[in-house]
Amino acid sequence: MLQSLLKLVIVLAVFAAMVALGYRLRMALLPPAEEQTGSDIQVICLKCGQVEMARVSDINATFCSKCGNPVAEAWRCRDCGKAFPFVQRIPKDRATGRRGLQDWAEMHRCPFCKSLKTEPVPLKEEAPPPPAKKPDAVPSASAN
Repeated sequence: MLQSLLKLVIVLAVFAAMVALGYRLRMALLPPAEEQTGSDIQVICLKCGQVEMARVSDINATFCSKCGNPVAEAWRCRDCGKAFPFVQRIPKDRATGRRGLQDWAEMHRCPFCKSLKTEPVPLKEEAPPPPAKKPDAVPSASAN
């Protein structure tokens, strides 16, 4: 009785080890599904200027669906409304203080109107709020 119980425990332990090993091998060999990697952002082509939504995990490995050229994150200016590619660059000397602020401003400045009022292009354009309705005129009782 004790020997059969010991055999059963050993068989179950071997089975559990095989299942765990198989799971680890599967996770190591199979890449994660494409829909599970990256973030959805608006990108703009550096050559043709097309703005489109893309799932990006590495911006350097993302290309335009229209012409196949590299893309960058799409930003827009709140003053002139134009979209432009935001290319993050690392300052040469990792400047801080005033020089660091100047580097930041140069990266975020609109290339068209030079405004600093820029932001990433949202995934969905928000519709403007509907115009406020004017209250209907109340008929006056003195119209008799």
